Amino acid sequence: RIVAASQPEFLYMICFGAVVQTSAIIPISFDESNGWDEGQLGMACMAYPWLLALGHIIVYSALFTKLWRVNKLLQFSRRKIKVQHVAGPMAILVLTTILLLILWTVFDPLQWRREEINDSTGESIGKCSSENFAIAFALPLIVVMLVPTVLTGLMAYKTKDVDETFAESWWIFILIIIQIEVVVVAVPVVIIIQDISTEGKYLGLLFLIGSFPMTTLTFIFLPKIASYRRAILGIEGSTATKRGAKG
Repeated sequence: RIVAASQPEFLYMICFGAVVQTSAIIPISFDESNGWDEGQLGMACMAYPWLLALGHIIVYSALFTKLWRVNKLLQFSRRKIKVQHVAGPMAILVLTTILLLILWTVFDPLQWRREEINDSTGESIGKCSSENFAIAFALPLIVVMLVPTVLTGLMAYKTKDVDETFAESWWIFILIIIQIEVVVVAVPVVIIIQDISTEGKYLGLLFLIGSFPMTTLTFIFLPKIASYRRAILGIEGSTATKRGAKG
């Protein structure tokens, strides 16, 4: 009952998005020392935003759509709300993200460049860069990624009094806050050290990328595991003031 009430089709999408997002670690884990040439590393550079952006969009679009459907079901209790009735925003966000990524890939793809940072020792740092990276493509992509995040936060607020069997609103609030804190701390650090230490930049990106799917899966699935355990042990939670609660 707990799994069915949690809308498993959206849970599958959240898991899929988390896997895609985690996969963004793979293309940033290689350089010339692994036998890759500039062409291959350039493709890896471009694969990174594809995996990161699409993974984020899929996860948060699924979270928003899941909460939106719950809200509609409670508003229109006599009407059956199917997944396809609320899938429009998710489709638009995913297609918009793909379009931006295609434009970026075609007109100004990220390229692998190695720059010497010490003339005496010959030390150099390899990194991904493009001519109009920040203004033309990354910023619009970031804005699109923020849209489902903000919408999810708003919908979580609207469904905050719904029983957590159906909507994980408070856990989603915590999830968003933690991910914002990670971005606020990790992004400046990565920017500062990116031209100083390759290893430091990689570890920073590893932490930044890995924290998103890890926190998402933790705060979405652990409460369900705990609820299932309580149900098995016959422990009833307090649902007296929650919409959608039975019993």
